[in-house]
Amino acid sequence: MSRPYKLPSGKWLIQWIDPVAGKRRSATFDRKGDAEDRLNTEEGAARRARREIHSGRAQAAQLRTVADAAADWLAMRPAGRRREDNARHLRLHILPVLGALRLGALDAQEVEKFTRTLEGKRTARNGEVNEVGRTLSRATIRSVLNTLGKFMRDATGTEWLRIKYAVPTSGYGWIREAGEVARFLGACGDGWFRMAAELAVYAGLRKGEVAGLRRDALDFERQLMRIDRSYNGPTKSKHVRWVPLAPALALRLKTWLLAHPGPLVVTDDDGRPIGERMETAKKTRRACKRAGVSPVTFHQLRHTAASHLAQRVSLPMMGAIMGHANPATTARYAHLDTEAIARSARVQLDFTAPAGEVVRLGVNTVLTGTGAGE
Repeated sequence: MSRPYKLPSGKWLIQWIDPVAGKRRSATFDRKGDAEDRLNTEEGAARRARREIHSGRAQAAQLRTVADAAADWLAMRPAGRRREDNARHLRLHILPVLGALRLGALDAQEVEKFTRTLEGKRTARNGEVNEVGRTLSRATIRSVLNTLGKFMRDATGTEWLRIKYAVPTSGYGWIREAGEVARFLGACGDGWFRMAAELAVYAGLRKGEVAGLRRDALDFERQLMRIDRSYNGPTKSKHVRWVPLAPALALRLKTWLLAHPGPLVVTDDDGRPIGERMETAKKTRRACKRAGVSPVTFHQLRHTAASHLAQRVSLPMMGAIMGHANPATTARYAHLDTEAIARSARVQLDFTAPAGEVVRLGVNTVLTGTGAGE
């Protein structure tokens, strides 16, 4: 109890939790003041005991190596894509550099050195030779540092460090011309990747939403698609949304579904779910090269849909179709919305003088013509 409670007998009851034994304790007093004094004493002792217990656990955690603590941390993480991302960041970037360090030795100076190491680290896609010396993107480095911060806070039971790493947000890749989009789709072939790419550029679906799209989510009569799942779980925003089913996309889907039965819309060549590990990066790069368009990633096909929508509908409507949970994400497309408005004939002002000569009429001037007054 947080305060004394008066019993029917007139005595005052207090209760508190013994932090060492983990049991509830109680006592009664004749006077309320005595009860309050004892309760304050016991609660103060409980707070000191909890701090000592927490400090002891924190000190023990500081002695563990990053590698040992990381294994236990991953085992406690719930299954899902975020856990897989955390595991990948640890395996590829964090443990090779920091794995042998003790948690207590990982301070701001070590994090700074680790960040510089990441910035100089070369990267290459599967089957690619990095001849130009490309390094990790700043977005990837920020994701790795976010994983490191989350891991350290959980492993040490402290606030640890708040790592900030700036990533430029201006600009994003997309295919700008409708003809280029058509050429890109034509270069995707006729397999499952073509269908996945069409869902991305026509409806703005994320890769996971493409993988999780079910046949019963397509409403051809109302020209709508229900987007309510990603892979085996909910969508990124955790909300259900409806997106327009364009006639061109509907025609492609009908042809595709006739040849590919099953509950899922997009499956691999053997009819199996494409899942989270579906390979789209290499296929997207090759299609861009064959089509002769600037290279984009598969996720930037979603940017392509959003960018073309922003030039046709209002930004809130576009954000609702794309499933943006944060209005700041939609705001990235504001320049396209403004550009489309500026090109509209309705806002093209014209103050030029009318053609011809203005003649001042006298009082006695007679107008002739074929008007209604004749």
